[in-house]
Amino acid sequence: MTSTTRVVERIRTAHVLLCWLALLLVRVCEVRCGRTWRQIHQEMDRLQRGEFEGPAASRSARS
Repeated sequence: MTSTTRVVERIRTAHVLLCWLALLLVRVCEVRCGRTWRQIHQEMDRLQRGEFEGPAASRSARS
């Protein structure tokens, strides 16, 4: 097995693992919230975060 083949295989393995973890996270969210992923996604889309800086301080806020 060449070095390039090993790198490609490691990238593929990492990709599969990340996809599996993402699906697991979605499922955990659905079970814990008692909602579908579509409902959770729509709710999360409404949230926004902004950073504000003034002369005295900086602040983050979300809506």
